Amino acid sequence: MRRSLHCSSFVLQCSIGLLFFCALAPFARAQLPPPPPPDTAPHLAAPQQTPPPADPAKQHFLRGLDFFNDNNFAQAIIEFRASYAARAVPQVLYNIARAHEGLGEYLEAVETMEHFLRDAVTANPPLTADKLTEANALLADWRPRLAHLKVTSNVPTAHILVDGKELPPGSDDDGVRVRRGPHLIEVSATGFLPSRQSVDVATGQTQHIDVRLRSAMGKLHVDAEPPVATIWVDDENRGGSPLDLELASGRHTLEVKCVGFETHVESFSLEAGESQDHQVTLAKPAVVDEGHWYKKWYFWTTVALVIGGGVAAVLVATQQPQPYVGSLTPGLVKVGD
Repeated sequence: MRRSLHCSSFVLQCSIGLLFFCALAPFARAQLPPPPPPDTAPHLAAPQQTPPPADPAKQHFLRGLDFFNDNNFAQAIIEFRASYAARAVPQVLYNIARAHEGLGEYLEAVETMEHFLRDAVTANPPLTADKLTEANALLADWRPRLAHLKVTSNVPTAHILVDGKELPPGSDDDGVRVRRGPHLIEVSATGFLPSRQSVDVATGQTQHIDVRLRSAMGKLHVDAEPPVATIWVDDENRGGSPLDLELASGRHTLEVKCVGFETHVESFSLEAGESQDHQVTLAKPAVVDEGHWYKKWYFWTTVALVIGGGVAAVLVATQQPQPYVGSLTPGLVKVGD
């Protein structure tokens, strides 16, 4: 593999390099001005020769060729990309794609070569038909080495990430191109528990992963007797019976109230995606039988007090007052003596 790439690199250097250099304008050497005629008049010093400014695109390109010829494809990619960033010459993309091929990174090689063919229509100088044919032949050889991954979910609005990159819209129809090997799939949606899983995809295989997200909420159903009772959840009146409610996972308090009945209170835990059914029948208040009222001591005490007071009042009202007895001797008393 590396020997063939090394052999092709000579052609790559001769053909693509020459095309690249043809695309770059040659640098003209600065000429010194003619010497002044001999005279004795004062004059300024002759200007020194100024070297041409460095061309970063050319420098990175040449360094990239050196790394490519040494089979250092990773460093060659870095230099080629720096050259393309300095000057977007389409031929450099061809070199980047071949360097990815040398690393066995066929996904990046395919994507870069497709980019090269898109930009080839504006290449200056124009690319030859042989070069375009060669690029398409390489793509035909690389594409079967890729894997395809199709990810769907039961939530249409879910965000799907493959290796940290969000799938573009419509990619779930035919799947997305990936490298063979393990891949991390992350699916999330508002109101649902997120999902993370790793899948291994083989070369030339299209693998379909359907992710079923679970609701982050739990469901509560309450039937109360009597039906006129009011149902309170977490100190909030939620209405009458029957009651169907979605709650966040965790602990909650349920109260069922009705006039003339004892209040029902309970605590419960609800897990995400769980459904609970509560049947509540309120009880009547207990009646304590303490005997008949006329058998109570306090009743007869009150009666006795009332009767005793009435007897005393009658005796006072019917008793005659006794005459007062004086200390004088009975007889006549003469007034004025």
